[in-house]
Amino acid sequence: MGNLKMRQKVGIVVLTYNSLSKIGEDTFRKILSRILGIDYENCKIIFVDNNSKDSTPEFISRFISSMRSQEHLKCDAEVLKLDRNYGWSGGNNRAAVLLKDTKYLLFLNDDVIVEPDIVSKLVDIMEKNPILVLLSQSL
Repeated sequence: MGNLKMRQKVGIVVLTYNSLSKIGEDTFRKILSRILGIDYENCKIIFVDNNSKDSTPEFISRFISSMRSQEHLKCDAEVLKLDRNYGWSGGNNRAAVLLKDTKYLLFLNDDVIVEPDIVSKLVDIMEKNPILVLLSQSL
């Protein structure tokens, strides 16, 4: 066990605004399942809600609790509910400052369906290419 290298900590930010109404419950459930199913163990996910008028933040909180109780979460996850809509950059920045203890940040939109190994692949690329400061994946 002493030879295992500790994986770098990754912060994942998912900005939401009326996502439940905009995307629909079935599709949003699939999106959340995939994001919360990321197989990278040293990470924290913050769902930043930009003051939704629907029940998006409560839905996400219940979904996280359900996944946690079933022991399906490898990443820590939480919802940050903002008191107003700060826009795309303002919402993302409010989560990013809470993730100062991470080496990498991954920003995801609320309508993306990710593969479980997305973080592992991106971290591997960054670690093998220390000159890189920004990486984007085409979806």
